[in-house]
Amino acid sequence: MLAVKIPLSIGNVIRHSFKTYVELYKPLLFYAFLLTLVSLIPAIAQSIIDTDHVVQPATQAAEAGIDLWDLLHSCIIFLIYPIFNILMFYKGYHLTRKKREVTSQDLIAQVKEKYLFVLGAMALYMLAIAVGLILLGVPGIFMSLMWLFYLPSIVIDNHNLLDSLRHSWQIVWCNWWRTFFVFLFAFAVPNFILFGVIEAVGVFLPDIIDVCLQLIAATFLVPLFVSVTLVQYNDLKLRKLARPF
Repeated sequence: MLAVKIPLSIGNVIRHSFKTYVELYKPLLFYAFLLTLVSLIPAIAQSIIDTDHVVQPATQAAEAGIDLWDLLHSCIIFLIYPIFNILMFYKGYHLTRKKREVTSQDLIAQVKEKYLFVLGAMALYMLAIAVGLILLGVPGIFMSLMWLFYLPSIVIDNHNLLDSLRHSWQIVWCNWWRTFFVFLFAFAVPNFILFGVIEAVGVFLPDIIDVCLQLIAATFLVPLFVSVTLVQYNDLKLRKLARPF
């Protein structure tokens, strides 16, 4: 689906995104599962412990220990997130565009070459969103799309840290609303529906079952995000070529 050579309408981008997802979800499922599993470790651990029958520690030291664990988990997620995203975007791109399998050596080489670029760009991206959300929220939403494509810019087009953010800005500029509606209908709506159903039925289920359902749902949604991003990225680049200024 990434072999399209002309810009598509919003509806066709969404349609191609779902077609790409059907093609990619199986090859990317293992990486998505591992990433989601690590992300949900605190929720899984909490669901196993029956907090209703456990005396909660009241000391500041215990509370500090809990905060330290949360901070450690956040740091781990921050450090491994680029690895899994490089793996998924590189493999997804080559499976759909190049129509060829990617070897383990290829994936390892990509992680070694681009990890620091992705880590740095992700840090700047998250900082921009956080600052934007503090400033009444709207700038944060705006920046979340303007710099969204730093990842495929690095993984696919070999841009460095700053160039990836600049490139993402250039292709989204004048196409912000188009990008917004693509991600709204192709990713946000399915996400909302799926987790809405889980939230509705989760009140009747044990916590551990509820968390397992979230794990399964998120595992299948991660490849969808990769698919939508790859298709929209390709479309925006074509639009930039057609209108370079």
